[in-house]
Amino acid sequence: RSGPAPPRGAPGLGPAMGESLLACFPGRALLVLLLSGTVSLLGGLIFGYELGIISGALLQLQADFQLSCFQQEVLVSAVLIGALLASLAGGIVIDRHGRRRAILVSNLVLLVGSLILTLARSLTVLVIGRVTVGFAISVSSMACCIYVSEMVAAHQRGLLVSLYEAGITVGILLSYALNYVFADVDEGWRYMFGLAIAPAAMQFLSILFLPVNPVKLNSWDSDCQKGLIPLQDTEGRAAAKREPYQEKQYSFLDLFRTRDNMRRRTLVGLGLVLFQQFTGQPNVLGYASKIFHSVGFQSNSSAILASVGLGAIKVVATLVAMALADRAGRRVLLMAGCVVMAMSVTSLGDKAGRDGDAGVSGGSGTGQRMGMLGCHRDLGQAGDGDAGVSGGSRSLFGVAVTLRLLKVSFPSPALEE
Repeated sequence: RSGPAPPRGAPGLGPAMGESLLACFPGRALLVLLLSGTVSLLGGLIFGYELGIISGALLQLQADFQLSCFQQEVLVSAVLIGALLASLAGGIVIDRHGRRRAILVSNLVLLVGSLILTLARSLTVLVIGRVTVGFAISVSSMACCIYVSEMVAAHQRGLLVSLYEAGITVGILLSYALNYVFADVDEGWRYMFGLAIAPAAMQFLSILFLPVNPVKLNSWDSDCQKGLIPLQDTEGRAAAKREPYQEKQYSFLDLFRTRDNMRRRTLVGLGLVLFQQFTGQPNVLGYASKIFHSVGFQSNSSAILASVGLGAIKVVATLVAMALADRAGRRVLLMAGCVVMAMSVTSLGDKAGRDGDAGVSGGSGTGQRMGMLGCHRDLGQAGDGDAGVSGGSRSLFGVAVTLRLLKVSFPSPALEE
């Protein structure tokens, strides 16, 4: 037999540890994989649903509460305020209490936020509900992908991350579809917000059957043991306790130092996410129905139905990107998505300049999904050499070109109409 080896099967040890949980649980491998995929998909679906549901609900809320342009902006952006609050402390909380517990708590917080929105009778209560929901989906998004990736082998992690991305677009499409279903229902926005409880409850139940992640990777005699799969090699198991695997530790300041190429990783990772947000995608998602209404769709239902088409295009583009991610490469998808976005928004800006109207193009949604999927799947390898940095830099330049054009394409006065 070989000498003592690092413990295998411990969730959270990353790809360097080789086999994951599933390698040691032959009997439960399929069940754990299916549940992990379900948790990942539902996590993305909840995130996408909460981002998109405000689009159609806003049309009814504007009429029911006589909202001004500024009040609409506050209501839409309230979810981002909650997400910001969660992002400031979420990482520390997740590391201290575990990803699984963080997801469970986020489901409960989302339940509370959805109930607040469903029962709201004033703008203030609506804003509180949106902030609560934003806090929940931010915590969930941080914990979900990390948790499920720790449950499976390295070659399966890309699939689960892709499922999360697919879940986001399916959630957006589902929210637009429900917007349309309740468009002509009196106070239909209450049903729109309340139905978010269903996927949150499903994710809560699914994750209960998955192993508990360790809080500290080197605490083999405490919670860590509960999340481990029994090893067949008893001798190796004892050695694992005596000589636990020592993972590299990084402080916050290390992110901005040259150690292990961390500065480049940080700059590329933050840059990709930041510029992806600067493309204006969240604004398009939040105001899709308003934008369609402003360009000629007279009734609320027709404007919302048009937004369903936008959601469908995003789903199709995501599926295409998933199929091409490993074959064509993430950098290629990043650059291709940026080119499509730049071309689409250029045409929108040209039309807006000539006609004085805002417009929406399916091409923008297609490019965004291709670029986003490449972005999320490329972050883990961003610092693996100059090629990764070069690809990220070229993609960021392509996204930056769209910033000014988006301001021309989607002027805020459209909200007043």
